[in-house]
Amino acid sequence: MIITSREEILNSMDYQTWFQKNISTLNNVELLL
Repeated sequence: MIITSREEILNSMDYQTWFQKNISTLNNVELLL
C-alpha cells in the first residue's frame, strides 16, 4: 500500500509538471500566432 501511495503521489506530481509545461507551450503558441 505504501509503495502504491508513493507511486500515485509521484504520478500526480509528474502530471502537474506536465500540465504546467503544456500551458506554457500553449501560451507561447498563441503569442506566435
